[in-house]
Amino acid sequence: MTVTKTFDPTKFRRKLTEKLDIPVGFSDPRIWISTGNYALNRLISGDYNRGFPLSKVNMLAGESGSGKSLIAAQVMRNAQNDHNAFVVLLDSEGAGDEAWLKNAGVDTENNFMRIPVFTVSTCTEMVAEFISALKESGADQPVLIVLDSVGMLETESGQENFLKGDSKGDQGQLAKQLKRFIKNCIYLCEQKDIGFLMTNHTYASQDMFNPDAKITGGDGIVYASSIVIAMRKFKLKEVSDEDQVATATGVHGIKTTCMSYKTRYNKPFEKTTIEIPWSTGLDPYSGLLELFEMDGLLVKDGNKLKYTAKDGTEIKLFKKQWKDDHLQQIMDENPYSISREDKAFAEKLETSMNQTAEEDTEE
Repeated sequence: MTVTKTFDPTKFRRKLTEKLDIPVGFSDPRIWISTGNYALNRLISGDYNRGFPLSKVNMLAGESGSGKSLIAAQVMRNAQNDHNAFVVLLDSEGAGDEAWLKNAGVDTENNFMRIPVFTVSTCTEMVAEFISALKESGADQPVLIVLDSVGMLETESGQENFLKGDSKGDQGQLAKQLKRFIKNCIYLCEQKDIGFLMTNHTYASQDMFNPDAKITGGDGIVYASSIVIAMRKFKLKEVSDEDQVATATGVHGIKTTCMSYKTRYNKPFEKTTIEIPWSTGLDPYSGLLELFEMDGLLVKDGNKLKYTAKDGTEIKLFKKQWKDDHLQQIMDENPYSISREDKAFAEKLETSMNQTAEEDTEE
């Protein structure tokens, strides 16, 4: 019988990690940062409490005023509050006013740094220098890098041409430089608990056969991102009495349709609509009703919506009567429901988890 000598990778692994500083193994996310909205979290990760993961590159893309910067600010706030993360804001729009960020809950005095950037090369240099400094310090604190926004970055040649009074194009250099920048960010962020979140602009499609909005910066940055959320805004006119503010137009905020254009942790192309009233900010429960109907957890019963609780109790309410406490109950009782076709699997998973919990209790 021939004896096969197996390979022992210990020495090779040590050479990679100690001499070449190359991480070995998987980089599955350990830390997830909530977006501040349960429905948006679920579009991203399949979990109501998990939003954008650290160690990955993520993108919010949408038209002007669709709430990209606001959600990015919510993520920064939650990174600081929930995970004691250090936040670096790369601001290419000059819109990161301190008062606005503080209003959104971001601590701009502790665990925070704002760096104005204009060109892709400056952005690349800042990220590389920061991560090098982080490694040299030996710190193991989670880090969130936010670029707001990709769409406002310029190439060095484009900047030089502008200063000369020349408005000629960059011959595709911007898309190439952005792709190279994001590719390097993937490698750098993967090595530690470093998350990268960028906002980006979209523009109307000129393709009659593919009318979806196009994301600026080329396809390279879309390929490189683990998660891409596409956003589109509408006027918010119907709100509760306590959320109303006096306006000449009757508009009290914005509604934003969010679609998971790309995600590696849930099914793509699911969507919901979240509400951002001006008086209260992002509503954490908005968008859930739409998802629960899609799941089949809420079903039409005449002109009401009906939910059958785990204890068999039926709750029937008009659509506008479904408030936060009712939505929270559905989330608590159905933490694994992802979509209608996954319902059987969700129930099987939930039964398995309950059995495991009972066995642990008995032991």
